[in-house]
Amino acid sequence: MLNKGIMHVLHRIAISILCCLMLVAPVGAQQVVPVNVASYSHPDLPNGGIAQGSMFVGFGSGGGMGPASIEFPSPWPFPTELAGTTMQVTVGGETVDCFMVYTLASQVAAILPSYTPLGEGTLTVRYNGAIAATGPITVVKHAFGVFALNQQGHGPIVATNPLSDPPGAVYTTTNSAAPGDFIDIWGTGLGPVSFPDEGPITPGDLGYDVEVYIGGISVPVLYAGRSCCSAIDLIRVQSSGLFGCFLPVTVVVEGGASNYTTISIDPDGGTCTPNPIFGDPDFDEAKTSGMLRTGDVQLLRLRSALPTAPLKAQSLDQVLDSVVASYRQYDMSNTDLFAGVIPIPPVGSCTVYEFKGGNTDFPTTIPPIPLDAGDQLAITGPGGDDVIPRRGDNYVQDFFLPTGPFLTPETKQQNLNDRSDR
Repeated sequence: MLNKGIMHVLHRIAISILCCLMLVAPVGAQQVVPVNVASYSHPDLPNGGIAQGSMFVGFGSGGGMGPASIEFPSPWPFPTELAGTTMQVTVGGETVDCFMVYTLASQVAAILPSYTPLGEGTLTVRYNGAIAATGPITVVKHAFGVFALNQQGHGPIVATNPLSDPPGAVYTTTNSAAPGDFIDIWGTGLGPVSFPDEGPITPGDLGYDVEVYIGGISVPVLYAGRSCCSAIDLIRVQSSGLFGCFLPVTVVVEGGASNYTTISIDPDGGTCTPNPIFGDPDFDEAKTSGMLRTGDVQLLRLRSALPTAPLKAQSLDQVLDSVVASYRQYDMSNTDLFAGVIPIPPVGSCTVYEFKGGNTDFPTTIPPIPLDAGDQLAITGPGGDDVIPRRGDNYVQDFFLPTGPFLTPETKQQNLNDRSDR
């Protein structure tokens, strides 16, 4: 059983009103955008579909989808109507009623039944019998989302210790896991179940192909199934010997990756010390030498929909790819300033952030010293080969034109002029 602390965390996450996510809604008073209640992955992303049997939230652009004050249902079973709000999903001519989790004028949450047909469909929200909002929805079998403590789908994870006293203590940077500890990862979207979605769950591993990576290393998966609550999944793993304060965590279900979160693992547990921030001996070497040298390569994709003139009745969709690379050196004389400034993944691993806006730089309290990595860099991808010229302190290729989209997850970057002193 979970303690009241983790139940409170999950409850707050399920009902949080994330104003920033209202930005994903398209213009128009009658539109609704469905996203996984844990990951908040945008519907256009590869993991942005809504899985059968998962919990999702629909954000409205114009309100009117429910009452002014948030309403919750009574204990099980979850109803198909709550305070006048209903949600239906239609795929291939078949319509199913969703099970309501909460309702509010600007957002509504529900459980998508496990028997919902797969494919592209329409989400319809009705309030007091009238259609309040509609929008497209993609129903998939698996699209796991990991809960995060910031309730925004990234950063420190909602993960608990099943052997703590009482069970269910949340792992944080001040209550780190230790190598070999059991870790319970909480989320939704693991996949459909055979028992009713709206009622009490039936525990048991669902038998899906589940992989979990912590710091880029695969860790043993001991259990992956429903637990605690309707549509809420638990994945139990055992940590490896890697340690760090911000180790990236990703869950892969039947080949599809979740959102990225982080977890703190310290050699002795408890408060995470600054050294494991990289989870690599290079950090100790940097402290000894007094300098830390880093390489940063950003592969960016910009998708725009521009109205066409003069009627602006249609839009012109365009995808542009670009690359920015930086090589820098930091003064490590004050390691306390550097440690914990940003959630840096350990050497040899990566993390993924979803953001809106034009700023791709993370803040730092220590000004970097530019390093020379050569005159130019080379990039190779399915779109061909190209050269990234040096521009000032960075290497920048604004857009790959006229060849069109260039970057994919398999894109590789390398130095043309490798320097042993960089």
